[in-house]
Amino acid sequence: MSKNTKSYFVTTPIYYPDEIPHLSAGYATIMADCCARYRRMVEDSVHLITGSDEHGQKVQEAAKSHRKTPQEFVDRMVRDFITAWKKLQISYDDFVRTTDDRHIQIVENIFEKLLEKGDIYTGEFSGWYCIECETFWPESMVERKRCPRPECRHSVKRVKEQGYFFRLSKYRNQILDYLEKTPGFIKPEECMKNTIDTLRGELEDICITRKGPIWGIPVPSDPDFKIYVWLDALLNYIAAVGYGSDEFEKYWPADIHIIGRDMVNFHTIIWPAICFALEIPLPGTIFSQGWVISGGKKISRSLHGSTNLVEIVDEFGSDALRYYFLREVSPGDDLEFSIPRLTSRFNNQLANDLGNLFRRSISMTIKYCDGMVPERGKLGSRERNLARVFKEVKKEYKKLMDKLEFREALISLWDLVGELNRYIDNKAPWDLYKKEDKEELNTTLYTLMDYLRIITVLVMPFVPRTAIKMWRRLGFRDILRKKKFDSVNIGLFPAGQTVKMQSPLFPRIETMENG
Repeated sequence: MSKNTKSYFVTTPIYYPDEIPHLSAGYATIMADCCARYRRMVEDSVHLITGSDEHGQKVQEAAKSHRKTPQEFVDRMVRDFITAWKKLQISYDDFVRTTDDRHIQIVENIFEKLLEKGDIYTGEFSGWYCIECETFWPESMVERKRCPRPECRHSVKRVKEQGYFFRLSKYRNQILDYLEKTPGFIKPEECMKNTIDTLRGELEDICITRKGPIWGIPVPSDPDFKIYVWLDALLNYIAAVGYGSDEFEKYWPADIHIIGRDMVNFHTIIWPAICFALEIPLPGTIFSQGWVISGGKKISRSLHGSTNLVEIVDEFGSDALRYYFLREVSPGDDLEFSIPRLTSRFNNQLANDLGNLFRRSISMTIKYCDGMVPERGKLGSRERNLARVFKEVKKEYKKLMDKLEFREALISLWDLVGELNRYIDNKAPWDLYKKEDKEELNTTLYTLMDYLRIITVLVMPFVPRTAIKMWRRLGFRDILRKKKFDSVNIGLFPAGQTVKMQSPLFPRIETMENG
């Protein structure tokens, strides 16, 4: 099966709605959104999904502690995630919930299909169970009654129960062969190496059900058992695009799954095995984001990160946080969250560099041309130098964005921002006005407006809320998010269009030192 080559499908993790959205969830989702916004500039059709993983004993116990039914509890918590994504300007096309009827039906159908095929069988599990990460662990992997995952280490509970197992071991060699023949399937490279090392060891079949009054999807032919959260959760990727439908043919395989670092093996071993069992193509890339660290502690669901995402967005704005996450480190690296670092990035690069460039350029156009962008005159050496810089930046930007190297793409784009600020200082439009050199002044002002149009398009995936303000202040009335990468060329600003000045694009964040 092959899909429409002009479609692009990107997914975020689906989040446990057992606590408020934290910074690591925001980091992964911002990365996915930046990717999707860029891909919409170069593809005919893009589909971004996010969602919530709502079943399992952990959610059930959280609901009980809040004196809610599981459904009441997840309904309330999902609203918190939807609110957070709205505040962060996440442009998702679908929010999939594992309690949705469409998802449940597909999970039931696939379970019965794999059962009939023999890839699911009944057996008995005896070992340890970690409620915190919803994982069964064999006796050999558990020491001191603690979860063996370094990022968890919570207490585990001994269990012995009948269940349904998925023949994961059957697909060990097939997965290993695929990984060794498909460089770049798992990123960063460290995660690829770790997965291969795991597969070269012993790989056991996994229990995929729990028995008893557990919050989950009943096995259709044996409702005393509930389908265990990982089979349930992973199937969201194909349920969201209508597994078995025409839509599925359009979008699958996914081009990229962006996942948390604590979810690597579930996505790089269990999920490929399920895809092989279903005889569907594997996704293009599984990309593991780095940890978000605050005060030396990793912020994640498993470790109960307490940094409230919504409170930070409300205080600093969505674009400040988006820019910080995307500019501070390369995707895949750990990110130390720091308010002083966020403030420094915002004030120095957004307020000073880009914001000041925008303010100076528009204010001079208003002062010297009544806000009407003039016709471009003869180009000189400085304009030709700008064109050379732009050509290189455009090339680098696309190459880097195609590889999800967001930090490096921003650095490249800021080369153009810096060059334009130097262009203003060198051309000194105020002196051209005094000398009544109208043609040179017109060329200078047109050039500035033209490149601001280009920068607005290129910065949109990173700071969409502010980019829309920039677009409107430049006098455009069409929809910025529909602009294609082909429009990023010089000489396309419509002469005669009126620009306007309003409040600063990036009001400086006051600190204890300068407040």
